[in-house]
Amino acid sequence: MERSPTASEVAYCAGVLDGEGTIAITRNRPRGPTQHSPSFGLIVSVSNTNNALILFLCSLWGGTVIVSSKPKGNRRAAYRWLISGRKAVPFLKAVLPFLIIKRAEAELGIKFQSTKHYGPKRLSEKTINERQIMMDRMSALKGRLHKPQFLGLTASTPELKPTS
Repeated sequence: MERSPTASEVAYCAGVLDGEGTIAITRNRPRGPTQHSPSFGLIVSVSNTNNALILFLCSLWGGTVIVSSKPKGNRRAAYRWLISGRKAVPFLKAVLPFLIIKRAEAELGIKFQSTKHYGPKRLSEKTINERQIMMDRMSALKGRLHKPQFLGLTASTPELKPTS
């Protein structure tokens, strides 16, 4: 990050994340003979065909820019900005007050990242289960996993009652 973003830039970035972004918790299998536990990670990304927008995000928050698809026929190239792990937390905390659609996802991403400890350490079954629950809850927030218990909802919750 070369400079601190202005309040209006932070609000703009929140709108971009709400409309064009993704907040995800991922799980990877253990790799190699020394890794015994799965690894979990936080990823924030924004995809767009306007490279200037993607470069703007990267200039303010750091991260990585990739070409996610090349132009073909009438399709334009698509670009993606990625920021992950502990580097994503300052971004999520900054945009959180302005988020509407992805607010709960950002809160969960920040909470998830606070459970991370870096270095070679075997994860306990309890920690693996807790992180898996957070990953499932994130999927539920996106509507991919239709299990109300992951959202803390019950049949008596107004959001789940049919409207008359």
